[in-house]
Amino acid sequence: MGDTAEFEKLHTLEARLAAALDRIAMGLGEAPASAPLDDPGFTSAALEDALIRAHSAEARVAALEARLSQPAPDPAPSRDSVALLARIDDLEMRLGSLRAEIRDLQSLNDRLIETNAALRAEPAGHPEALNMSLRVELDALRGLRASEAAELDRILADLDRAAAGESTDA
Repeated sequence: MGDTAEFEKLHTLEARLAAALDRIAMGLGEAPASAPLDDPGFTSAALEDALIRAHSAEARVAALEARLSQPAPDPAPSRDSVALLARIDDLEMRLGSLRAEIRDLQSLNDRLIETNAALRAEPAGHPEALNMSLRVELDALRGLRASEAAELDRILADLDRAAAGESTDA
């Protein structure tokens, strides 16, 4: 196929596009009758086929609009939705416990920072400052261990659920 044939096709497509844009701009019902296009591929059979498809599409749109205008029935909760709601409640509870652990670890971290600042201010080897720092450090280690134990409990619970056949999303 030569370049001129492709340019003719391009010109035909541009003309069809311009005509379609004019019809859209003027409104489909108000479009004036236009002269047939010079496209030999656009025969009356193709036009009839396009009109049939357009009418079919309009009928489907009308049916869908009628379906959308009707109120949707309130579906009864299924077992899956009840299970999902229970899973959501479980995850929200676990999220709350994780947030509490984070707050505890943050407060322990703040106490360690304060203790380090107090140790820097005290002379080296001051017994009260050393005792205070050791207490805070022990509290921090206990908090860390408690957090690790809680994480292990969560992992074991997830493994138990996986072994039982439940899905684990977290």
